[in-house]
Amino acid sequence: MTETTPLALTPEQLAAFAAGKTVVYAEDPVTKHRYRLVDDQPRRLTLEELRGMLQEAVDSSDRGESRPWDPEEIKEEIKRSIDRSRTRS
Repeated sequence: MTETTPLALTPEQLAAFAAGKTVVYAEDPVTKHRYRLVDDQPRRLTLEELRGMLQEAVDSSDRGESRPWDPEEIKEEIKRSIDRSRTRS
């Protein structure tokens, strides 16, 4: 089950969602950690929206914000995450 916490969105974030964006970013000013806020209301993407999302991914990769595909590394990362969540419980 996903836990939800009340969150106040900025006017810019609300406007982005109202304009049809399904993903908006927020950054914690203290930790500088970047969070992805996802509109979880089901709806169909238009072709333009899909192209835009793919272009965002390509641009992010071009800026060096991606890693090479390594399934084994991903599996290990998931195992570590599960282990961490189990030790917190």
